[in-house]
Amino acid sequence: QEVLSASNYVRNLKNYFSKEKLAHIQRQAVQEIVAWVKRDLPGRAILEKMLVVKGKKGVGKTTVLHDVYCHLANEQEYVVLAIKCDQFYDVSLNGLSQQLFTDIASFNELFNVFRDKGEKFVVVLDQLDALSQTLSTDRRWLQTYIKLIQELLKLPNARIVISTRSFDLEYDADLRKFNDTQLIKQIEVGKLSETEVTDILKLLKIEAKSKLLIELLTIPYNLELFTKIPNLEQLLQKQSGISLTKLYSELWSQVMTPRELLLTDCLNAIVKRMYEQHPNLIELAYLEEFKAEISYLVSHDILVQNGNKLSFFHADQDPFTAASYYFFAYVVGCTTGCTAFPGDAGCSIHGHHET
Repeated sequence: QEVLSASNYVRNLKNYFSKEKLAHIQRQAVQEIVAWVKRDLPGRAILEKMLVVKGKKGVGKTTVLHDVYCHLANEQEYVVLAIKCDQFYDVSLNGLSQQLFTDIASFNELFNVFRDKGEKFVVVLDQLDALSQTLSTDRRWLQTYIKLIQELLKLPNARIVISTRSFDLEYDADLRKFNDTQLIKQIEVGKLSETEVTDILKLLKIEAKSKLLIELLTIPYNLELFTKIPNLEQLLQKQSGISLTKLYSELWSQVMTPRELLLTDCLNAIVKRMYEQHPNLIELAYLEEFKAEISYLVSHDILVQNGNKLSFFHADQDPFTAASYYFFAYVVGCTTGCTAFPGDAGCSIHGHHET
């Protein structure tokens, strides 16, 4: 029950586009990961217990791991713990266990139970790259998860599945330890096919004829962002020149308009706190003066609330960590010192970009 409760965040993630639950795409990677979990390991090397799900930003790695979790948990053959690393992190394993569990004192206590019972244990660590050097201000958060992985590898019946951007897997000092393709299985999540995109748009009764737009929407994050725009007709009139930046801009212009609300001030405060303290996470206690603004942003799926914490909507659909709030920082002229859109030439936030 403790493990089930600790996995609530991942289990409750949205795995469909817009508000239509039928707008879900079965990704091939899900079946590949499930098959790997069930398969006997080829040798005796300890790192063979790990699988890395990699891919560029926004391709849907989180949704894939959500579906993997649900598949394995529903079979009840495995005990599955799924953690969203950009939502739960600490400088120590004890601190992390206190965030996740109520009645379990430590990870060691949990591991001893599984070791004694001989149960098959699968741990899913999603968005580990959110704590990497490119997006995090404190390396200790990532190192806590590295320690957790090292402890898990000692368990005889454990399997570990992590997800990370390909960029961080290759260049981050800690994550590249897991870029051993000889021992560690890797599964890459790519774009959607154009057919998958058009099928989703048809289901949502959206008519988009531009091939350039369809190509843009083959990245799941872009498709989710596109379907969040209330009045798509307004955007589709200029669809020949649509880019990711324009999707953000249109969402901003249509949603961030109520003059009676201090939305830019609210977002400015959120971004500043996140940039200085925690990647994509802020406690509601810091936003007492913006209750109406928070309620509005949550109701429009710009912010996602998890207990007493808030994050930007990208956490629901596995886009790249921090991109959303960096964009809002750019729009409202926040104090990060960056004058270009994240990913554009000249943008120097953290000094790193995935190409």
